[in-house]
Amino acid sequence: MPPSCARCWPCPACALVYKPHPKVTTSQVAAVREGHQAILDLLERAAEQDPEAGHAAIWQGDILAVFPGCDAMVTDVSSVGLDWLYLQTDKPILVTDRYDDAERLRQEVPVSRCADVVDAATLPGLTQLLAARLDHDEHRMARAAMRHHYFDDNGVGDSTVRFVDAVGALVELRDRLQGASPAAGLEESA
Repeated sequence: MPPSCARCWPCPACALVYKPHPKVTTSQVAAVREGHQAILDLLERAAEQDPEAGHAAIWQGDILAVFPGCDAMVTDVSSVGLDWLYLQTDKPILVTDRYDDAERLRQEVPVSRCADVVDAATLPGLTQLLAARLDHDEHRMARAAMRHHYFDDNGVGDSTVRFVDAVGALVELRDRLQGASPAAGLEESA
């Protein structure tokens, strides 16, 4: 949602994209399945009211591919929040707290310290909260610091290069050690 739309939300220029966890439909917790279905029902009604808005539930593919088209993220406590922090540091994140224990959440989930927390008390005002964050992102500096805490100053893709280099170095070390061992010499001569 563009910041200029924050005052008139819901806005026809805005789209909600829902990417459920693959296991949400098989959850043993009835409330999880029911909540998922309620979200799908809301999306369907919104899409019927405005087919051009782009509201969608995305079932297939990697969630990382969805990020570039999003202006904000609402997530549960999962790796998705850290992925967003790494790839979309400049965009707001909201973290859900299903236990309604903000202090516990802040202690156990550090990324929640640079985000708004959505719990039973804040849920009724979620639309206004999201609009406010898009209009004025008061957690942006905290997210930058938290990204540094988790990922140092690595740019997108740097960690992959470092990982591949480290694996390559380990392979070279293993090859050198095997070449230096008496057993390796016997295998080569056989």
